[in-house]
Formats: sequence, structure tokens, C-alpha cells
Amino acid sequence: MEYKKTTNNNFIVRAPRLTISFCLSLTVIMASFANPASAREYTVEMLSATSTTKYRFEPKVLKIEPGDTVVWVNAQNEPHDVMAEAAPEGAENWKSPYLTKKGQSWSYTFTVSGTYDYHCHPHEGLGMVGKIIVGDASTAAQSVPVEGHHHATEPDATPNHDQHH
Repeated sequence: MEYKKTTNNNFIVRAPRLTISFCLSLTVIMASFANPASAREYTVEMLSATSTTKYRFEPKVLKIEPGDTVVWVNAQNEPHDVMAEAAPEGAENWKSPYLTKKGQSWSYTFTVSGTYDYHCHPHEGLGMVGKIIVGDASTAAQSVPVEGHHHATEPDATPNHDQHH
């Protein structure tokens, strides 16, 4: 180290430049080990039908890794939602609220590897379906229908009009 006396008898300590460079390099190296590759965020647009296109998710199929987040964004001023239809065994069921305005979004972080089938509930019959493949789907648990998901055509989802109150 180098010491230099100033005019008012104070000493200034000057560290060699090599030491500062070494400390900065060491800090960068340590930070890269402490923070492994971070999870990514993907966007899926929710698109309404036009004169030339159908209701759809864009992209329709998305491949991600466990820990990644998918953000669904309503691209028009028409209500859409997104809900799981089938997911790997052990994965939780998920459903967004209705996104009614352009730009509204909802996100979900996928932690269980496998294939997730999903749809927009009001537009499923019009082809608004999608798929998320998390990790290596060939080695992941098989997808099963999610609990609590019913369509209007399923017997237990149809109201019984014969009951009297």
C-alpha cells in the first residue's frame, strides 16, 4: 500500500489498482455462483376472433422449464379467462379471473414438470385452447383432468329444473 502525506498532516491510503480489480472480479464470480440461471417469464396473448382469424392463444403451445412464469395478456377489449383442463398429477388446479379489458393480465408459475392443457372457458368451443409443456414432458407424470373442472355438457354441471323449493 502507498501512503501519502497531505499538507494538513493527514494521510491518504491508496490501494494498488490490482487489488481493487481483483476484489471486483471476485465479487462478480461469487455472484454468478450464488444466483444460478433465473427463471424466465413468457407472454401468451389472448386474442379474439376477427374476420380472418379464430379465437386463440398466441402461442398456442409453449415449452418452458420448471420455475418459469407464464403471463396471459388480454389483447382486446373482450372478456377472456384461462383455466387448467388437464395437468400432471400432483400439480395444483389454476384459473384466472375474467380479464375484460385490453392489457389486463394474469400470471402463473409452473413448478411441476409435465403437460398442461388449458382453455378460455367462454371461448373453448370456438377453439380457444392451449398447451404448456414444462420441462421434459416425456419423463414427467402423465396429465390428468383437473379436479373441479366441469363443462355445461357434463351431467353434474347441468342444473336440475325438476326440483321444487
